[in-house]
Amino acid sequence: MAVPTSIAGVFSRWFSPDESYQGKSGLFVSIIFRTDHPKGQLRSEFDHLNTTDGVAWFDIEQVRHTPHVELVDFALQLPDSDYR
Repeated sequence: MAVPTSIAGVFSRWFSPDESYQGKSGLFVSIIFRTDHPKGQLRSEFDHLNTTDGVAWFDIEQVRHTPHVELVDFALQLPDSDYR
């Protein structure tokens, strides 16, 4: 786990019922932190949640060319981002 140092940005988006998995409208809010000292292993299985997701480390060019969500585009364009 990385150590948060400051807030880089706040992303929010309103979802209509037809965009929602549950068929209900709602607000998605995500706080993006700057961090230091990333460490630890990536986990893809969480037995108590009965789910499995694929996880991997990507370099920034791979991120740009891999399908991703709107939140990633937001993070890449932050004013002080090294990834613009």
